[in-house]
Amino acid sequence: MARQAPVTIERIERAMDEVALAIDMAGDRGAIYLPIYERLERELLACRAKLDALSSVRARLVRMAAA
Repeated sequence: MARQAPVTIERIERAMDEVALAIDMAGDRGAIYLPIYERLERELLACRAKLDALSSVRARLVRMAAA
């Protein structure tokens, strides 16, 4: 089985760029790709939220170590 590359903010944003181009190139029919774009937006928000939470955890650990 092939190994998949990790999901990163950069990969999601590149995918969003590609889908945005597909939507634009398809003209009036481009709306068919909107669910894909919307899913990518949700995944991007979730990825950023996860990174923010991890940053918060690390900051708390630094504060605990300094106390």
